[in-house]
Amino acid sequence: MRRHLVLAAICLPALLLAGCGDKDEEQEEESVRLTVIGGPLTEAQTELGAPGSSVGELRTFTRRLTTESGEPAGEVEGTAVISQRRGRGQQLEEHRTSTVQLSLNDGDLVLAGVWVPRPSDPTVPHPRGVRLAIVGGTGEYRGARGETVQTPLSGGRLEIEADFQVPAD
Repeated sequence: MRRHLVLAAICLPALLLAGCGDKDEEQEEESVRLTVIGGPLTEAQTELGAPGSSVGELRTFTRRLTTESGEPAGEVEGTAVISQRRGRGQQLEEHRTSTVQLSLNDGDLVLAGVWVPRPSDPTVPHPRGVRLAIVGGTGEYRGARGETVQTPLSGGRLEIEADFQVPAD
């Protein structure tokens, strides 16, 4: 019994003090909105069997990025594994589990999620847009978290709009 009282006398103040830290102080964050345009796609695909897309195949890709005014902004690079194919012909929908890096002038943003291409052109996002999570960043984007929306533009190009927060300095 005495051992339990001594243990309680030691642990109780420690538990009470644990709640007195700076837990309630939230780290300030900056909101950032960034829009870039992806040019023509360079893509490679591993073939597991017959030519064409099959579940399990890996695609690697890169696109040069520009600002909305046409200035160079970096590159988008990534990998995608075809994880699901539904439907047929013009109704075919392919899901690609993707990891993507936006290598920008001020740092990198890392994205992850399921990328769904347009059924009639697998090199551009689905017309309804594709959302990927921003799971981190480097440089000016260190600690970034948020989301990107990729939408198709004419000529096989795409718009990437990123909304995210970074810790304030």
